[in-house]
Amino acid sequence: TQSGKVDLLVSGKELDDQTINLSIKVRDTGIGISAEKLGKIFDRFGQASADTTRRFGGTGLGLTITKQLVELQKGQIMVESKEGEGTCFTVQIPYEVAAEDAHRITNGSLPLDELKDMDISILVVEDNPMNQRIIEILLDEWKIRHKHVYNGKEAIKLLKKEAFDLIFMDIQMPELDGYSTTSIIRQKLHLEVPIIATTAHAFPGEREKCISYGMNDYIAKPLQHNELYSLILRYTGKKRAWQDTPDLMAKSETGFDRDYIMDITQGKEETIREMAQLFIDQSAKELNVIDGAAKHLDFPAMAKAAHSLKSTTAYMGFNEDLGQKVHALEQLAMAEDPLVTKIREQIKAVKLSREKAISYLKSEFLSKV
Repeated sequence: TQSGKVDLLVSGKELDDQTINLSIKVRDTGIGISAEKLGKIFDRFGQASADTTRRFGGTGLGLTITKQLVELQKGQIMVESKEGEGTCFTVQIPYEVAAEDAHRITNGSLPLDELKDMDISILVVEDNPMNQRIIEILLDEWKIRHKHVYNGKEAIKLLKKEAFDLIFMDIQMPELDGYSTTSIIRQKLHLEVPIIATTAHAFPGEREKCISYGMNDYIAKPLQHNELYSLILRYTGKKRAWQDTPDLMAKSETGFDRDYIMDITQGKEETIREMAQLFIDQSAKELNVIDGAAKHLDFPAMAKAAHSLKSTTAYMGFNEDLGQKVHALEQLAMAEDPLVTKIREQIKAVKLSREKAISYLKSEFLSKV
């Protein structure tokens, strides 16, 4: 609007000893919504009118996503409006009162007893072996049953036969990506199992896009064990009962994030050696694809392989030096008019950085077998 105000009112009402009903009202003195348009206000890409969109912007996905988020928390959203006077949105969500022990601090260690009595089954949909292995290591550590598939088609096939409590869904996969797979799960299989998107893209609006396709949440790669653990607790009916301590940076000249690796592997040397060898093998395969794409000037294939290599690199703790070089290569390959000379120079830089990373891994971990 050209003038007016917006009021935010928050209140709570105790329903019983364990539950509080949180009420949030957002009231404006804006243009309002006509009665005939009010029923469509939560539709995807719904607009009050073309003229309103042109002057003040459309409702787009915002209200659709808000409604989904509220309903996921067993709440409800209501709207009252009068054209020319303003609109009032009311959100009501019931919340459990936190127990006293939910605030304890445990110096970053995970209270695995939170999961010991839970019969949890998780499906991991991920095409990158390095990423897949990292999640597997953590789920094994937490004694959580899990299965892995490499693409959306395999996921759909498995979900027709088997039930899961939670799904971690990669966004970029061959054959059927995470968005399309989720749409099929929701619209054709009619499953309400929570789906968490996992992606290396941390662009603004990515989480909202994931939710608009029917996913419940979003986690950026490389996965942090504390975030992953919290999501599992949240979407399988448990509350987070721990708090991590700030990270301490311990990096070599290669940019190797030792604290991250020690954190995610719980300091187990055998697991670190396994990850290091997997990194060497997987990065070699991805570089071979990049070399082949460069030879045939297949820039989309190069960008895809670079994206996969970037994820592999991040999971081995080389996000700074090698990871930045791979990211630069991906951006060059995605350019509207790719510069071949620059791309070839960047490939050389990536290979040199990878060689340094491998030398470091061999001297620090693989030589100590």
